[in-house]
Amino acid sequence: MLGVKLAVITDQGQVPRFGLEALNSVTSCDEITVLSCSNSRRTRPPRQHAAHHALSRLTMRNPMTARVPVTTGTKRIARTITFESQHEGARQSFPATVLTDLSTAGFDVVVKLGMGLLTLPQEPKLPPIISYHYSGPERHPGASEGFWEVVHGESTMGQMVRVLTNNADDATCAAFAETRVYAHSLRATLIEAYRHSPFLLQEAVENVCFGRSVPATIPRENCALPSNTAVVSLLFMMAFSLLKRLCYGAFVEKRWNVSLANCSPDRVEAVITGRPFPSPRDWRTLPVTRSQLFFADPFFSEGLGGVVVEAVNRRTGLGEILLVSDDGQRRLSNNSGAHYSYPCTISLRGSEFILPEVASWSSPIIYGLEDKRMVEQKELSIAGSTPVVDPTLAEHEGRFYLFGNIPSVGNGALFLWSSSSIDGHFDLHPASPVRISPQGSRMGGGLLKLDKRLIRFGQTSTSGYGDGLIAFEVHVLTPDRYSEVLLGEIRLGHQRGPHTLNFYRDQLVFDSYRNRVSVLAGVRRLRALHQRRRRRATTTGPRMTRWSRAAS
Repeated sequence: MLGVKLAVITDQGQVPRFGLEALNSVTSCDEITVLSCSNSRRTRPPRQHAAHHALSRLTMRNPMTARVPVTTGTKRIARTITFESQHEGARQSFPATVLTDLSTAGFDVVVKLGMGLLTLPQEPKLPPIISYHYSGPERHPGASEGFWEVVHGESTMGQMVRVLTNNADDATCAAFAETRVYAHSLRATLIEAYRHSPFLLQEAVENVCFGRSVPATIPRENCALPSNTAVVSLLFMMAFSLLKRLCYGAFVEKRWNVSLANCSPDRVEAVITGRPFPSPRDWRTLPVTRSQLFFADPFFSEGLGGVVVEAVNRRTGLGEILLVSDDGQRRLSNNSGAHYSYPCTISLRGSEFILPEVASWSSPIIYGLEDKRMVEQKELSIAGSTPVVDPTLAEHEGRFYLFGNIPSVGNGALFLWSSSSIDGHFDLHPASPVRISPQGSRMGGGLLKLDKRLIRFGQTSTSGYGDGLIAFEVHVLTPDRYSEVLLGEIRLGHQRGPHTLNFYRDQLVFDSYRNRVSVLAGVRRLRALHQRRRRRATTTGPRMTRWSRAAS
């Protein structure tokens, strides 16, 4: 869809940074008209809400909400219309000249990234005006973004792009997403929300232009602003949560284990739809040696005849790739001081390869197996040499698809790339990110081919990292379209997990963990962090791998 005529409402030609990134991401237009309001003002809050006003200034002012000129974006400016709005209490409205312009210029969509509460006229008829709304759709709408979610201990915060009307009963939602709530920090909660906001605008513009809407309940009333007492209570709650977080980081470790269990083909459907998981008495847990802290991220290796896992070295705190088979354990990754995890296996050209996560020091690198060792073959060609968290490679209908997260965006948005061949360039899928939610947006295993169905596993990252998976059935996977539906949630009863799950013939392999107290937990975390930073700092310049040398 090209040629969308777009106008943008700004305050003195400036928009929040996330808004500028959102405009840049709209591929259906290459120029915009700027409506610049010169007299937007913020009213002073009543005394009973002064604490909330001060808290908002501290938490909502962050790099994603910093005001930047709309002219610094990638869109050409067709023209700029500067005007003074009319004020009636806390609400603003357009002057007659702007109303005439909006009603006659033929705009398809108007994006509101400035002004305050807006009153729309009955006449003349205006083009659709869309704006971002946070803390929605059904929970805690209003001006206190994220506040009540943190107070009530909720795991996610909603946001929508909605079509503005004067009557909430007539409003429609054009795009919706949810992001993680951090109990220890309202600021972190809002930054997480705002850095995902740019991904909604393209979908919202397309839906408005085609007359589509996203199923969501539009709130009729705003929640009351928090009182000073409520703000003080929140500060104590966040301080307590922060203290727990620091204590956990200093003295508690997740002790992961990898286990196998029998799972006949007729039981796979039950597992992926959240029905009873195989009983713990039927698990076969792989032994961890004294030199290792734990095993995690298991994948089956048909070529090597065993299970490939991430093994965290007790001394360095870095991950290594190990093969665990009936013959014992064998390290596959080299001893380079680099961190490896999530060893996704895939068969290509009649041979088996491993695509581990190396996001802390490189974009994805695919490894071959020679003499039961990982041998670097090729760094995948991705625009910008983007690092990818938990890269999951799958071949479908003659094309290669790469799922994963981008570290700078976070685990709450799942990206998809595709290529006609493993040697070719992986282009960002036009539907990316294909999911925006802390529930299911981080990969939790390879794609499962079940008869003619394609099943994707995503981690639940709300109650705790690694505590359960969500199964989705991929309905459409083509170079330009993607859709999936939720099947069920997979959890273990007596311990936390699974975090990664894979099937092979009549077996499944998965990881789980228990929390263990250790006085060295914080030391090991800091040591591993230092090692990864040092590796990242020394990894510069183009990589010359086996396949690239052969090509040259």
